[in-house]
Amino acid sequence: MNILKKTVLTKERPNGISYTHIEAGASKVCFMFSGVGYKYDHPLFYFATMTMLNNKIDVVQVHYNYDEDLLRKPIYNIAEAMISDIDPVIKDVFHTNKYDQSIFLGKSLGTIPLSTHIIRRKAYLNSKMIVLTPLIKSDEVFTGLHDSSHSHLLVIGDNDPHYLPNKLNELERENMIIEVVKGGDHALNVGEFDVQQSLSSCAVIMEKIDRFVK
Repeated sequence: MNILKKTVLTKERPNGISYTHIEAGASKVCFMFSGVGYKYDHPLFYFATMTMLNNKIDVVQVHYNYDEDLLRKPIYNIAEAMISDIDPVIKDVFHTNKYDQSIFLGKSLGTIPLSTHIIRRKAYLNSKMIVLTPLIKSDEVFTGLHDSSHSHLLVIGDNDPHYLPNKLNELERENMIIEVVKGGDHALNVGEFDVQQSLSSCAVIMEKIDRFVK
């Protein structure tokens, strides 16, 4: 297994956008898009990465950071900024590697480019989508998920500010697996300091991801 840390230079990012590519010689790859403060060393991403590798799926983690000025802008502006960072990474990965299948996993902020851009592209029609704590209060995110024909695994806690039962009901369909974590917050932790319940919740989520990507 090789762990590569690379940087792609673009006009928008003269200092580059960095990413970590964990290669195990697989024919599948999972692109991961993190949240604002929930990064790849946090439990959900850490164990999701292990789950992918255990299923012989390479992993690409895109490293981006955005200031508060951008994050206060409309979703459209955030999506455009994020996809301009993400696209060069995806292009670089496919330029240097041959993969037969791609999977996309986004959490919170990372569900914005996934639901507004990635799922609308013909190149990814057969890709599986994993959305953790999606920002479904946003019309753009909700509409993207609603109109998509992809296979989805959606995980959200019922104590998450973006937990909207009516919208989740509208998203229900045969190829949309929805897992609601009872008592789960936006980090999918259960309770303020309930370690056992939070660990159990994480284990269930990983089981769902494991089944979904097989």
